[in-house]
Order: sequence, then structure tokens, then C-alpha cells
Amino acid sequence: MDAWLVLLGAVIAGAVSIGGELLRGRQDTNLDGARRVNDRQIDRDRIQRDTLLAVQTAMGDWLRVQSHVKHFAIQSFRTTGELGTVPNEVDEAASTTGQQLAYLIERVKDASLRSSLAGLMALAIPYVPADEAEVRAAWDALVERVMPVNDQLGDALRQYL
Repeated sequence: MDAWLVLLGAVIAGAVSIGGELLRGRQDTNLDGARRVNDRQIDRDRIQRDTLLAVQTAMGDWLRVQSHVKHFAIQSFRTTGELGTVPNEVDEAASTTGQQLAYLIERVKDASLRSSLAGLMALAIPYVPADEAEVRAAWDALVERVMPVNDQLGDALRQYL
């Protein structure tokens, strides 16, 4: 009888030991899975932060070019009474900065910010304005929207810093 108790005790101790190891293995697997999920989220947040920083830079570049377009259009209307041909470098810069900003906007996660940025781009100086007043009105509308959009961009960016 004593031998059976010893044997039963050994079997129970072995079963408890094996059960503990299995449980520990599952916990390690769960921790590894959680760690991988966390690492992926950190990577996504880094990508979004980098995108938002790039949007800030591209928006500044695009606005500078819009300022050049406005200046050229106003000078042209004042000197000749009509819109002249935009210099190639200004035309190329307008195209390049506009495309870059549009590409970056598509990578913005926040739908509201994406919409605000697209709305800002829609306020670009018209390519063929009718007169100086149209250029000035377009510029005024653009300037009026810049700060609210920039504030919204800053708020989104601070979430990732």
C-alpha cells in the first residue's frame, strides 16, 4: 500500500509539473504575441508621425509656390492687363509640390485631417484666373484656411510624438 501511495504521489507531482510547464509555455506565447502586436503598432505610429512631418514640410513648400503664382499673376495683370505665361520653374514647382502634397495626404490616417488638407489644396490659385480680383480672392481664401488646417495637423502630429 505504501508503494502505491509513493507511486501515486510521483504521478501527481509529474502531472502538476507538466501542467505548469504547459501553462508557462502558453503565457510565453501570449506575451510574444502581445509584444509583436505592440511592435507593429509602434511601427505604424512611427510611419504616421513621419508622414505627418512630411505633410507639414510639403504643405509649406506648396504654399510658397502658391505665393509665387499669386505674385506672378498679379504682376502680370498690373503690367499687361492680362495673365501672361507662368515661368517654367514656377509651373514645374507648382506641379511638383502639388503632387507631393497630394500623395502624402493619401497616407494620412485621420479622415478628417485628410479631408481638410484636400480642401486646402482645392483652394489653390486658379491656373487661368480671369483678373487680379480673382487671384486676390483665391489667395485670401487659401490664407484663411491655412491656420485651422495647420492647427489640426499639429494636433494629429502631437498624438504620435
